Order: sequence, then C-alpha cells, then structure tokens
Amino acid sequence: MLYGPAWRIQNDRFERVYLSGVSTAYHFPPRLQAVQLHGVRAQYEQLCRSLPWSVDPTPGWTYEEKSTMGPATRTVSFADSPGYTPEQVTLERQFRRRLLRLSAAVITDPWWTSVPSGEQVDARMAR
Repeated sequence: MLYGPAWRIQNDRFERVYLSGVSTAYHFPPRLQAVQLHGVRAQYEQLCRSLPWSVDPTPGWTYEEKSTMGPATRTVSFADSPGYTPEQVTLERQFRRRLLRLSAAVITDPWWTSVPSGEQVDARMAR
C-alpha cells in the first residue's frame, strides 16, 4: 500500500491528499494562475530539445560506458554539432530571460506569506 501525499485537481484548485484522509487545498490567486510559468517552461524545453547539443560548432566523439552491473560496456557516440544559428541563440536567450522573470514573479508574490511555513514547499510544488 502507498503512503504519503498525492495531488489532484478539484474545482480549479490543487489539493494535496493523504492516504490517511487528511487533505490540504491551495487556492492560488488569479494573478499567480495567470503567470503561465509551466507552459512557458514546456515551450522552452521543447525548443532546447530541438537545438544542437553544443552552442558552438564542435566535433563529435565516442566513448565506452561501463555498466555498474558487471563487465558489460556500451559505445556512446555524439555526432558533430553544427552549433546554434544566431536566431537560435536569440530565441533561447529570450525564453530563458522570460522564465527568470516569471519565476521571480511567482516566488516573490505576497500570497506565499498566507501559506503556513510548514506547507510552503508543498504549495510551491503544486501546479
């Protein structure tokens, strides 16, 4: 049997539910919900997955990775990286700056002072 907290969405709020039956609901103010930090983060991650592995043009390489579970090894190869285009550099920097601004807006919002100090980490982890 599982123990500990789980999260569920109910009536547009995030609620921490313990298997013991105790739950805590967090009613985030509209200004925090409007920030859309998670959506911007998802877009940024999608962009980063589409970019080459190196900002600058870099030759690829190969190495042998040893298993921690015995003598097995596997060959890991990285292809040459063409580097980012100037447009990709600009777009990545814009996303990163936007993420920093949105993160700062969320973590410095006065609403967090209304959450009991013992629950602030859980409330920050709720989406």
